[in-house]
Amino acid sequence: MDFQSAYKIIRPSIVGIGFTDFQGNCQIIGTGFIVHSSGWIMSNRHVLEPLLVESDCGIKIRPDAAVMLFVNGIPDPNFVGVVGVIPAKITELAFSPIDIENLNIENKKYNGLEPIKTLSPEEPDIGVCKIELKDLPPEATQLKAVKIIDSNEFEEGTNIGIIGFPQGLSISETINSISLLQLTPILQVGIISAILPFSGIPNPSNFILDLFINGGSSGSPLFTEKGEVIGIVFATRQVFNPLTTISNGNTSNDTGVYTTSGLGLAIPSSRFPKEWLSKD
Repeated sequence: MDFQSAYKIIRPSIVGIGFTDFQGNCQIIGTGFIVHSSGWIMSNRHVLEPLLVESDCGIKIRPDAAVMLFVNGIPDPNFVGVVGVIPAKITELAFSPIDIENLNIENKKYNGLEPIKTLSPEEPDIGVCKIELKDLPPEATQLKAVKIIDSNEFEEGTNIGIIGFPQGLSISETINSISLLQLTPILQVGIISAILPFSGIPNPSNFILDLFINGGSSGSPLFTEKGEVIGIVFATRQVFNPLTTISNGNTSNDTGVYTTSGLGLAIPSSRFPKEWLSKD
């Protein structure tokens, strides 16, 4: 798998999402990617929800909520290059609900088989936010939107990459050592291991990825070797293992622990709201 070219295509569109004091300190809790040069960024709903807070006037965006842009500046002749982290204020947030009541789901026969149950689609874990561009320096306002294509043509075994901020990222105003300083997102490559709930259906619910997903990877774009986005990472595949407890002679399996399988989950782009995918 050669993702060197794809990395160069995707890298300028990747941002960190989190909090900042706008004085040099910032904390990234998730990843996002630019979908429109006007400042719209896609991520997961569960990444964007912590940026909201309840107030007397209702729910509003926290004043310290921000998108972190990793901008390449013009290098000095004495240096190889320079990267700056520029926080941008978030002005709008939106999520994509599914109107379950109007889906008109029926138990239809398929090749003579009678279904015993039909499940409604779940609300996808995606959202968008918009950043304010007018107060940013010129080098930070040239936003590059990713190219999003239909994911339905991709099957198990497809080579894929993700890029983001696994385990999040904290950047301090005061830096004492560069040994652990990170001013770049992280690339991971693997394959689509499975399509849920089963192969060959249009608009599948999820892709299982042969990639280990950490907190902070949420919101990372899933892309091909051509640098085209076909999904968004949102979780690690988990299994609930019940624990048997005995109390007063009674046995219970109400408690347990979640263990990760080491496999990631991504929402295919076929489930993205079409109105969010307009291109420049």
